[in-house]
Amino acid sequence: MAFAHPLALLLGLLAVPIVVLYRRRLPLPKEPVGTAMFWQQAIGEDRFRTAWQRWRHGVSLAVQLTLLAVLVLALAEPLVPGPRWLVLVVDNSVTAGVGGGDTMRLKEARQAAVRRLASLRDCDHAAIITTGLAPAVRTTWTATPDVLHKAIASIEPSSEPTQELNQLSKAVALARWMTADKRGGHIVVLSDGCSSAAGSLAGDPTIEWIRLGKPLPNVAVSRLAPRRIPADASRWEVFVEVRNLADAPASCQLMFSHDGKLRQTVPLELPADGRVSKLFTVTASDAATFSVHVDADDAYALDNRAEEAIAPAFGRNADETAEWFSAPEPLDLRPRGQFGTAAETVVARPPWPSPWLYLIGLAITLMIAEWCFYQRRWLA
Repeated sequence: MAFAHPLALLLGLLAVPIVVLYRRRLPLPKEPVGTAMFWQQAIGEDRFRTAWQRWRHGVSLAVQLTLLAVLVLALAEPLVPGPRWLVLVVDNSVTAGVGGGDTMRLKEARQAAVRRLASLRDCDHAAIITTGLAPAVRTTWTATPDVLHKAIASIEPSSEPTQELNQLSKAVALARWMTADKRGGHIVVLSDGCSSAAGSLAGDPTIEWIRLGKPLPNVAVSRLAPRRIPADASRWEVFVEVRNLADAPASCQLMFSHDGKLRQTVPLELPADGRVSKLFTVTASDAATFSVHVDADDAYALDNRAEEAIAPAFGRNADETAEWFSAPEPLDLRPRGQFGTAAETVVARPPWPSPWLYLIGLAITLMIAEWCFYQRRWLA
């Protein structure tokens, strides 16, 4: 059997002085008396209690040892069924870094992870896995809080969007592999739910989800495609698409530049979860750079700009109609899937249960009082 506080079993050594005190027999003084007949009469009246007098020390000792054993086991806290093996899967994809400051989702993830680790006992073990561009084990099984806290503090958001949409699924699969042979294994996923795998994993009863953050607005340049006009080799058409990844309408300014010079500014009214496209015509040589920028005030600014450079070395023909994309993949910052924070209330376990100290003091006081009573001696 495993115990949450095995050092508390050392309190069982208190049984040694208890047994020694009960085994000790104090010699009774003998005094000559002149009226023995009265003492013989008193002893005769007490004969019916002789059997109890014979067993009183043994019964009292058994009661005291039982009381001590119960207190020691309560302090040691037996573990049923046994130690727990906890894997924290922290989603540190690029969406975890949005918000900035106190509202950054990854900061909420770190705080939630620390609170979750506070519920672990001395015998429990934990491991930490991050998603990012690829699943990574930040720390293997350990029961040392300092190692776990340092690993959590070192987690940073990914610097660029991943091209893999199932990194969260891979991280969960890795966590399942780590807990496959562990009795009492448990997986906790801390994610904002923006991954495409969140919806499929949300209904899994073997995973505990902790939702992070809230939906944030994001306007992004989702497409930039220049092409040469076949009828006029010196003119180009530039197709631009702007997407609103939010549940509310948005307004912004679209600025189109050619070779670093601002050519045109267009106001845009974007519907909720909608997109608007614009076509710009410009006269340019074989080597040119086209860029667009939206001045939207949103949570993720990296996808507000896109740029495409055209060079003669590419060998494009005048009638070439292919499209080239330089815009980063827009981020949908709305949580996906139906899941939320676990209902379990995480309460940090104190290193030593102070209420039990009062019970120990009470038990020791009762032991001393009972011993003094049966030995006919008092502390005064």
